[in-house]
Amino acid sequence: MIDHRKGIIPALAEVWPNYKFRFCGRHILQNMMSRFKVDYLTEQFLPAAISSNLPEFLEAMEAIQATSEATYLYLTRIPLES
Repeated sequence: MIDHRKGIIPALAEVWPNYKFRFCGRHILQNMMSRFKVDYLTEQFLPAAISSNLPEFLEAMEAIQATSEATYLYLTRIPLES
């Protein structure tokens, strides 16, 4: 939906209090690639981004953690939904 614009989520939550907000995977990947500058993270990020259940997501996140602890920590700071 948005790329961490401060103020937008609280404003939208006030208008639609029961709506679930999620972050755009493309923007997360773009920010991650500019921060860590390694191409192989794309291959590891996509399974986490498109996972349809929690076990798949956690497995993909474990693969990211095994490859790059810094990337894993960066991703865990992004809420899954709010």
